[in-house]
Amino acid sequence: MADMESIRFPQAPDYEPTVDVPLVTAEMRAMLKILYEGNMYDLGLHVLDRAEDRYRRSTTGELRELASMKQLVEDNAAAKTWVEIIHSMPKELVRAIVLKTTAAQAGLDKHDAAYLRRDIYHRDGPGTYVAVIAVINRKGRWLTGTELRRLIERLERYLEAEQSYRALPRGANGAVTEPTTQEAIELGEYVARIDGHYAKARYPKPMFIENDEQKRVKVERLIAALRRFLCGARDDVPLAQAPDYVGCSRTLVADSTENHMTRTGWHADKRNHTYWLVLSCMKDMGLVPEVVTTRAAMTWMEGQLHLSETLVTMLAGSLVEQLGYNITQPGSTRDAKGQDWRQRVLAVTHYRWYLQNNVEQSLADIRQRAADLEHVESINVSQIHLDVAERLRELDDDIRRDAAEAMAILADCQQDRKRIDQEIERSRAHLARLRRITALGERLAQTLTDYFEAEASTSRGSGRDQEASNE
Repeated sequence: MADMESIRFPQAPDYEPTVDVPLVTAEMRAMLKILYEGNMYDLGLHVLDRAEDRYRRSTTGELRELASMKQLVEDNAAAKTWVEIIHSMPKELVRAIVLKTTAAQAGLDKHDAAYLRRDIYHRDGPGTYVAVIAVINRKGRWLTGTELRRLIERLERYLEAEQSYRALPRGANGAVTEPTTQEAIELGEYVARIDGHYAKARYPKPMFIENDEQKRVKVERLIAALRRFLCGARDDVPLAQAPDYVGCSRTLVADSTENHMTRTGWHADKRNHTYWLVLSCMKDMGLVPEVVTTRAAMTWMEGQLHLSETLVTMLAGSLVEQLGYNITQPGSTRDAKGQDWRQRVLAVTHYRWYLQNNVEQSLADIRQRAADLEHVESINVSQIHLDVAERLRELDDDIRRDAAEAMAILADCQQDRKRIDQEIERSRAHLARLRRITALGERLAQTLTDYFEAEASTSRGSGRDQEASNE
């Protein structure tokens, strides 16, 4: 199995996926770039824009209306509180939440620069947390590509068993009858085995879905999310990235995170059936699940809790429709009465400096932008316009002069072409005359040659006749 002592993270500026962190969506990349290039105020506004978009979509029927989203859109004070909360979170924690690597970073050596401390916040209290399922003895890492494929197969078989259960006939009292076919019996035994790991099995009923269409849909969406992780996963490399569950606590985060530990088991009141179904399937694969929880955002004023849960859910993308286990929309939990907020304020402003440091960075960036805007406003745009117009006129004059010169050169070229054409014609005529004269000369020379040869032949014949008469 691959080395698990360090994590190969996607790097700025492009944040390309790695073998350890194989899934970087467009939204994750956008938030990571803001963290790298901008500040927490920019990130808060970016996530707020996403919240407003979800609310607008809810009003058109695409998503259910979310009370927390509506408040963010319509209440300026709520939006201000949202920005305050994100400034109280350390950047390295936000980056881990966005990348879904909180568990694996918590499992690194304490001297590793990416190590995520357990005491990142001062003491426990009300706030929001992230729960991640890992595998024991893997330093917070999750499944390999091969194991993830097996997990998906088990989830799909669970859905198949649920469909088989729904098809079973009902008796006179409406109760489901026992399965009779071999396939239905095997599927009933399968769900009983899966359910029995952390829930109370009731053969042949799938307890994590219970003949509920909405619960079935949530499992289908979970499988779709897991397939996205599988696309870049290596068969032999445990992922440092994993789906997560975001929850919140009105009192102590530790008390709420205890509900997600395997030792507590599952019952219908816990609602988060997708989370426990994955735990059960992993246990059925022969693995020992380990739940790693991280305090994501601690609250220090009344009215922050539901906003912090919504904020972390959107940073993590933890809904099953995205890449997590959450089946319900965030923002329904309100603060407990009688909180000692003074201690919480001290925890955020005195014992930890994230809020102050992040606010100072945001203010410095905003002041620089304001100075840049003042510089832009101080620029005499009218004079620039006049200067540009004058330069354009000069360029136009230059172009016109160049065009006139070019036309003159073209006219000269055309005259030269005519003269050359005339010279060529004269040369051709002269050449034709020369050829005719040459032909005449050749014919005359041939005639003379023929004449002299005839004369010579006649002379030779006369000489022979004279010699014969003398004899």
